[in-house]
Amino acid sequence: MAETSATPSLFRDYVFSIDAQGRVAVPADWRSASTTFMLIPGKEATLQLYPETTFNEQIMPKLRQISATDPVALRMRRQLGKLVCSCVCDKQGRIQISPELLKFANLEKRAALIGSGDFAQIMTAERWEAEQRESDFASEDFLDILG
Repeated sequence: MAETSATPSLFRDYVFSIDAQGRVAVPADWRSASTTFMLIPGKEATLQLYPETTFNEQIMPKLRQISATDPVALRMRRQLGKLVCSCVCDKQGRIQISPELLKFANLEKRAALIGSGDFAQIMTAERWEAEQRESDFASEDFLDILG
């Protein structure tokens, strides 16, 4: 499938099993605009999944701004660079998560993929389910992020 220039939209949440090879399905509606994704570590033991075009437009410019003469910044960039994975969906719509990223996000049997607009977050299904039980968004306060 050819990549499109439109910014893909990743919404909704899904829970999928992680197979013995560390593969997890990517929702079909997310694959409609991209079959190549970039996977990076995120905060709070999550992973961030970006369509390749979005990663190139949003993340690469930030990486290019890091000074090549600052040893601390270069060390952090190396640590991030070794973990970034380019993931191409296989015929079953699955991506491979590296053992390092599986460990980083404490992923073992089930993963929750949560669309966040232009990227998705991946975390353990158990954690996502617990967050949903504890959520206090019934008051619609979450809409405040939109202004």
